[in-house]
Amino acid sequence: MPTLVFVALFFICYLLTFNRFLDHAYSYFALTATACLLAVTLARFVLQGFKRLLPLWVIFAVFICCYYLKFYAIVIWPDLMIYVPMPMAYNPAAAAPANLMRVYELTTLGFCGFFVAAVAVHYFDRAIIDSARVAPSREAACAAVFLGVALSVLTNIVMLRYGMTMGSPVRTTLPFHLRGVVLLSRKTLIPMLMLLGVQYAFQSRDRLLGAIGGLLAILYGVSNVVFLGSKAGIAHILLQIAFLPFLLGYRIRPVRAALVGALAVLSVAAAYPLAGAFREAHAVGLGLSDSLKLANSVGIDSESLARMLVMRLTGVDAFTVVVDAEPKPVGMKFWGIAQSYPNGFGGYVNEEVLGVPSDLSESGIWAVAPSLLGTLYVLDGRTGVFVGTALFTLLVSFLWLWLRDKSLLSGPVVQTVFLEVVVLGTATDGALGLELRSELPFFLISVALLEVVARVGFAQKLWKASEV
Repeated sequence: MPTLVFVALFFICYLLTFNRFLDHAYSYFALTATACLLAVTLARFVLQGFKRLLPLWVIFAVFICCYYLKFYAIVIWPDLMIYVPMPMAYNPAAAAPANLMRVYELTTLGFCGFFVAAVAVHYFDRAIIDSARVAPSREAACAAVFLGVALSVLTNIVMLRYGMTMGSPVRTTLPFHLRGVVLLSRKTLIPMLMLLGVQYAFQSRDRLLGAIGGLLAILYGVSNVVFLGSKAGIAHILLQIAFLPFLLGYRIRPVRAALVGALAVLSVAAAYPLAGAFREAHAVGLGLSDSLKLANSVGIDSESLARMLVMRLTGVDAFTVVVDAEPKPVGMKFWGIAQSYPNGFGGYVNEEVLGVPSDLSESGIWAVAPSLLGTLYVLDGRTGVFVGTALFTLLVSFLWLWLRDKSLLSGPVVQTVFLEVVVLGTATDGALGLELRSELPFFLISVALLEVVARVGFAQKLWKASEV
């Protein structure tokens, strides 16, 4: 079945797009055939054992959806590039056949690097995975949900008081890196605490606590839309809740999996214009009530919204702009550059490669994601794309194996957030400097704090998963 799906997918997309690359006909066919062969081999032979190699499947899905499918969409509808939030995206040369051909070649090179690393992980780890059979106590679950709600309310107040909405200028410098702690805790620690209650509900069949925990988690996602201006605030929580039962050993019915996916897309569609209005309102200093009035007045046509949703996850769109900029590889200067810019290596890419004015970048008003392949291309050109993709794949795979092999009562929650925040977030946005400098260390600290809470009371013993 995977063989037919991917052969049909690449064949149809090739037929729809080959006429744009008549000057590179043989190269375009060879690259398409290579990508198809790698996809079929990965899905059919290498990525066997879905749960065991789940991070590899996430990266694989990013390559197929955010790079290849989006590339074909841009070739067919070049106007999609106007929805890329980068100053240089409006340059017609970015969507010219010559530049797109280079992007296609580099994308396939990165896919080859992922393939090599995936094969290595496949043969390195042959363990048979058994789902966790020990659940945290009810006291621990209730304490985690309570702490999650309390921290959510507290951080909401801090964000509203000091203007931490996405796209808003940094007006106040807080001591002890408090701004970063607040934002990172909302990304990892607070969702983990709330999801521990949902994990307990699945394991103990406690429907009441499950409903309360799930509702509070979704309300937390709504608060991310309102106070943080996150367009995917609700979708992040829905995806994390959807991952949980699978990691707990439940067999997920395809209809329910499709329903969760549809709800995630609809939540982004609903939040997209609202989050934009909240960002604008907070940026000019409007209060919450005035922000809500502005959000209610926002209108957007369905066609524009659909195109925005297609371009929502960063991938080949940002990579196309980076390649067109023809940056000089920084190589070993990476760490020095990361220290010399207020926003790290991402600040360098924003200002020097993507053309974001320094005053907008450094104040936090305009920060764009260069994509994973875009960051690796700035690091070391073609070599960076191939070797960097392989190393990234190996790193997240071994981190996954390390987390999986630890006897954590909160293991399923930790793995869920790791997949959604670390693997999916980095594989799309490509913020490697920020990830290595702050997000990954804070994630590990959050894991330790969550496990302390999870061990409150007496753990419950054996339980058995079923189908949901």
